[in-house]
Amino acid sequence: ALAQLVASDEQETVRRRHAAYFLSLAEKLGQARDTPQEQEWLDRLEPEVANVRAVNSWAIERGEIELAHRFNGLLFTYWIARRSVAEARYWLDPLLELKAAVPTTATLNAEALALDTAGYLATVHHDFAHALAVFQRELAIHTALNNQPAIAAALRGCGFAAMFAGDLGQAGEYIEQSLIICRAALDRRG
Repeated sequence: ALAQLVASDEQETVRRRHAAYFLSLAEKLGQARDTPQEQEWLDRLEPEVANVRAVNSWAIERGEIELAHRFNGLLFTYWIARRSVAEARYWLDPLLELKAAVPTTATLNAEALALDTAGYLATVHHDFAHALAVFQRELAIHTALNNQPAIAAALRGCGFAAMFAGDLGQAGEYIEQSLIICRAALDRRG
């Protein structure tokens, strides 16, 4: 079937549709995060590891950086709960070195989402210095976009990584900055 697909010159179209379909599943998982439906979407993605890998390979090969950033950023709970942190980092760490040729708000938000996931995965892997560096990159993007809730979340990530690295003073500073933003926005959850 693959040989026929390659011969028909429709391989690129089919692979793009394939990636779009799995991105839509990842988006549904992302929307269900911390809800009772999250388990349902994890169950749905569980048997699709070969397809997740295929989407990542295709996106990286084709330079579909925004798609790859968004896809992997949305798969946070999939990587943590159902796959391996090592495999997630296998995909994410090199992907973080790729940037859109012409940054847009959408590409920067996708990159920040991937950075957030990568930061927490690095923390789970006890790679605290890398986690902090990644969260700081995420913070810089959200600061440039002036996205206050996302700035607060990135500051929490920085505080989380600093705390686990043993730098409680720095962790406290990050968390305090995050709290100031959350209080100003009347965000009780943040």
